[in-house]
Amino acid sequence: MHTLSQEQIRGLADLALDALAAGVDVTETTHAAIARQPFEVMERAGLALPPVLLVERIERSVRGQVYNSLRAAHRAAAALNDAAWRLL
Repeated sequence: MHTLSQEQIRGLADLALDALAAGVDVTETTHAAIARQPFEVMERAGLALPPVLLVERIERSVRGQVYNSLRAAHRAAAALNDAAWRLL
């Protein structure tokens, strides 16, 4: 069995963190595009009444908070990873 060096392990950890960040961005973009579709239909049908617009604003706000929380968790994980490597 091949043993990985500390540099290789650190590289893998960094790669995983980068992939996580990219995944959050892609997922948020996809989520936003899908969530927007019903509101676009309502706008085209002339049904974008104040309650509909309010629901859309709430959805955007909640979605933004969720993805901002995921990014904050990612930053915390990256900081912990860096701190752990500095201790070695």
